[in-house]
Amino acid sequence: MGSNLTSEHDHSRPADILLPNWALGKPAAFDISVTSPLNPKIVSVAGLSAGAAALSTEERKHTENDPKCNALGWCCVPLVTESYGTWGKEAMDSFKMLASRLAIILGKPKSVVLSELYSMLNLHLHALSRKLDSHLFHSIMMASSPANKARLLSSSAAHASSWLSVVPSVGLGLHLDSSEFHTAVIWWLGMNFTARSSCPFCPDIALDPLGHHAVSCRHGGDVVIRHNRLRNIIADFCRRAHLSVRIEVGRGLLGTHNYTRPADVLVDGWDRAKPAAFDVTVTSPLTPVTLNEASINEGAAALAAETRKHAANDARCQALGWSCIPLAVETFGNWGREAQGVFSRLATLLALHQGRSKSTVVRDIYGHLSISLVFGKAELSAFPSEITKRYHTPQLEILGSPIGNEEFCNNFVINKQSSVSFLLQQLQGLEKPQLALALLRKCAAFCKMTHISRVTPPTLIKSSLSEFDDSIHHCFTECLALNLSPQSSGWKQACLSLSRGGLGLRSVAVHSTAAYLGSVSSSSPDLASSHYVIDALNLFNLQVSAEDTVSIPLPTKSHFQHDLSQRIENCQFHALYNSGSLADRARLLSISSAHASSWLQVVPSPRQGCNMATSEMQWGIKWWLGLPLTPELGVCAYCPDKALDAHHAVTCKFGGDVVARHNALRNAIFDFCKRALLNPKLEAGAGLGHERRLTRPADILISSWSNGDKPAAIDVSITSPLK
Repeated sequence: MGSNLTSEHDHSRPADILLPNWALGKPAAFDISVTSPLNPKIVSVAGLSAGAAALSTEERKHTENDPKCNALGWCCVPLVTESYGTWGKEAMDSFKMLASRLAIILGKPKSVVLSELYSMLNLHLHALSRKLDSHLFHSIMMASSPANKARLLSSSAAHASSWLSVVPSVGLGLHLDSSEFHTAVIWWLGMNFTARSSCPFCPDIALDPLGHHAVSCRHGGDVVIRHNRLRNIIADFCRRAHLSVRIEVGRGLLGTHNYTRPADVLVDGWDRAKPAAFDVTVTSPLTPVTLNEASINEGAAALAAETRKHAANDARCQALGWSCIPLAVETFGNWGREAQGVFSRLATLLALHQGRSKSTVVRDIYGHLSISLVFGKAELSAFPSEITKRYHTPQLEILGSPIGNEEFCNNFVINKQSSVSFLLQQLQGLEKPQLALALLRKCAAFCKMTHISRVTPPTLIKSSLSEFDDSIHHCFTECLALNLSPQSSGWKQACLSLSRGGLGLRSVAVHSTAAYLGSVSSSSPDLASSHYVIDALNLFNLQVSAEDTVSIPLPTKSHFQHDLSQRIENCQFHALYNSGSLADRARLLSISSAHASSWLQVVPSPRQGCNMATSEMQWGIKWWLGLPLTPELGVCAYCPDKALDAHHAVTCKFGGDVVARHNALRNAIFDFCKRALLNPKLEAGAGLGHERRLTRPADILISSWSNGDKPAAIDVSITSPLK
């Protein structure tokens, strides 16, 4: 909209979408633009700053459209996205406003609406990725031999790659050991094998580079084993769908000397109450007879196998009153059209019986069949041993965690710390220590290393985790302006959880043993005999008391990591308790009680009255950790004969602080009672008794609290455990 509104010769339009009432009653002209960070004009800037391409386009759009929009009384809003999906700042601000309005209309959280909006927008951007993939695929096809073309067409078919997308699970039969997986990947990628020896069962046949003979040689029994695995999986899924199933049926039933059987799996009542004879067959698209056609048309080898099976079995199946259904699959996982139809119908039946979605069942069926198709590749004797080499010292990262020796793992954790150091520096620059401590505990401390601690043996990363703990200690002391050494009892208390009277700054090096053992227990209990697990177990048992030690086998109960961390903290707490004075012991027991640490858990908010000034927070942390409060004063300003310790500082009855604190608590409780519609009254009962005492038994009087209509007198009192 907007084309030719301001000039009869200007046919460009500043608004792809015009919103009549967007901001402050002014129309907004949304101008949508897609730009590429690889544009030669801006690639140098885009390589230094994220979103630079989008920002540059926003500026250009404003230069082009602002004069026209101003003349029309509109607000120019360029909605710019980079080709990889990064949206410009103005676009993101507009989407937030749009999500806020939609959230009210739809009754959904704003975050959910915003996520759905970006998902819909990014779906359209993904079309570009699909075009790039298609272009790369056809480029590879054009440069490939006929055999490689046939391999690529077969492996790119629907469900062919299911073996790569299943969740590895030994219990579900979806697991490949390292040698099998390594061999299968090399075969899948069409990599040339280093050895070109002949087949041990067929001395006159040389092994081809793409492994055609290796996966189709009929000698040695591997082909039969693979066929039977596929047959058994299909029969099992049929049984789950409550179908009547028989295996290997039809041999010699017609009284002839033909003892082949047309049914690997016979399913009664499949086709209009007519039994169906499923005949499983595995064929290779690299077979010379079908190679030319398979290099041009996807599924040509499977189609040829289906035709061949129909020619061989149709007559016999018709004589027996069966339907012949060949289930043909190419060695790279491309199933024939008839097989796909069978699996689709089977998935429908299973979805109805199991209460699952059909798409989930389809993935389940193809996942099991695909794994079975590649299973045992390493055992194919025709494969040379060089391609199944196992590397015992890999130095790599998987899912954000290191796998390698101690040096590699420690360096990985140190590099990760560098990404956290910027956050720690910013926290030290905050003027509000209450906010800094909350962010440190929730966003920058133990949580940053939880994943690594759960998947990496603690003995491999102990030194680097200790360095991370030191950086957290340094940040804490800088934020609160405290002189606190890592060996002091105050810092040891700060490392306890809030429920134990600490500050929740748990030591990653200490609790990494609990994290690792908890992860092993919940996901891989069969690894308990590993020397890494044994070392972690021994290290953990040194951190806890004798009654809290654990042994192999590890329990598989839920929240095991939390239980182990609790045992470590119990030992740390009792060590602090036993080494403290009588006053310290009373303090520790009091602050570790339920809800005592609530002041450390609130969200700092001036509007809700939950914020603390810098001096208040520093004083509160010192008092909480049992540190000296104000050594420079020495004695109380109101009681010259009293030394100023933590007990006297919070209980001195002179100066008005005790009364002010009492009244603040009373008023807070009174306010909550009013919110609960309890009709409370303040300071009730003075002078009402026969003794005419001026003291009042009720700071807050609630007319009807318990036992029917009996009023309750709430009397607020503060006492010190250090008396």
